[in-house]
Amino acid sequence: MNLVWIFGLAKCTPFEKVYRSNVPGTCWDKNKLGKFQLFAAYYSAILDFVLAFIPWQILKDLTMKRREKVGVAVAMSLGAVAGATGIVKSVMVVHMTDPDITYSRVDLTIWTLAEPAVSIMAISIPVLYVYPVLQQCCSFPAR
Repeated sequence: MNLVWIFGLAKCTPFEKVYRSNVPGTCWDKNKLGKFQLFAAYYSAILDFVLAFIPWQILKDLTMKRREKVGVAVAMSLGAVAGATGIVKSVMVVHMTDPDITYSRVDLTIWTLAEPAVSIMAISIPVLYVYPVLQQCCSFPAR
C-alpha cells in the first residue's frame, strides 16, 4: 500500500502539479493509477483472508483439546475482519470519480487507515490469552 501513496505523490512533474492543476507540467495517466490502486486494494483484502485461514490448517493436526484449537484458531483468524475492511476500501476505490479529492476521498482515507488498525487489533488479541497462563504457571504479577 505504500506504493499507492508514493505513486500518488510522484505522479506529476513538477511536484506542485499534484495539488495545483493549473501549474504547467505532466502527470501520469489517471486510469493506470486507478487500476493500480484497485489492484493493490484487492490484493490486500485477499491476502488478509488467506492469512486469516492459515491457522486452521496448522492447528488441525496439533494435539490440543478441540475447544482450545477452535479458540486459538478463531483468535488468530480475526484478520478476516481486516479483509472485510479491505473489501469496503476496494469498493470505494471503484466509486472514486469526483475531482474534489478533499471531499470525496474522506471515506476512502478512513477505510484505508482502518484496515491496518483492525489488523493490529486482530494481531493483539491472541496475546491476551497468554497473560492468564503466565499468572497461573509462573506467578506473574496480577494488576
